[in-house]
Amino acid sequence: MKNRKRKGNRIEIVGQVAYVYASNKPDKCFIIDAHNVEKVRPFTWYYENGYAVADIYPNGQRVHIYMHRLIMNVLDDKDSRDIDHINHCRNDNREANLRICDDEAPNQANKKIFFYNHEQIYIERTRDDKYVMTVGNGIYNDIKILYPSFQQLLKDRQFFYENGLDVIGIYLRNIENQCREQLKYLDVNSEEYKHCLATIRYIEGKHAEAQANMNEINKIMNELKEKGIELGDTPFLYTKENGEVVILFRYRQEFCVM
Repeated sequence: MKNRKRKGNRIEIVGQVAYVYASNKPDKCFIIDAHNVEKVRPFTWYYENGYAVADIYPNGQRVHIYMHRLIMNVLDDKDSRDIDHINHCRNDNREANLRICDDEAPNQANKKIFFYNHEQIYIERTRDDKYVMTVGNGIYNDIKILYPSFQQLLKDRQFFYENGLDVIGIYLRNIENQCREQLKYLDVNSEEYKHCLATIRYIEGKHAEAQANMNEINKIMNELKEKGIELGDTPFLYTKENGEVVILFRYRQEFCVM
């Protein structure tokens, strides 16, 4: 597969809504729900006849995907169902404005889309003036870290900036070891003890998820290798037997599941 570099899009998040600016027309933007930002971010979206369109190149052949179909999890090229913009505004891709035009919509909406080898980092402020940083690298996904102050968050943000998100597994293992050490000196009935124990259980769950993801990606990569397919710099869409869609990026051997 021929490699092609992705430009990306400027994205502004305002409350529960996000604006994705077209790569070919900076004055045009597409509206989405803020929680779908990470779903659309891997692609470069451009404006075409009012729609948000991105290109991928499976087997070296150019294929269009549409943002509204991605958001509604209807990506299989054999699926010819239409996605309707309820208010007739093609750039409004909020979930409340989209519907699948058949009776299978409730089941289709529950299908999953998996992103592998896709980096994610997102910062938000909580109602009680704390901060949450969500990070992921496509193997470790949606790792949520709570901080009492923004200064503490910036310290970890700098760590990931300098070392890359591939080290999330190592980062989590360090936190887990710190918590296990603290448990030795804490009262088992204290809130601190319960917090450390909950943190350890959370990290153990994330390690298990990462191992399952790594097993899945190895399985898919072996299948693609047998078919002579190589990944380029654009996302690759892979449809599983159960209809779930995997969006796969260039495989990175240096990932380490702890």
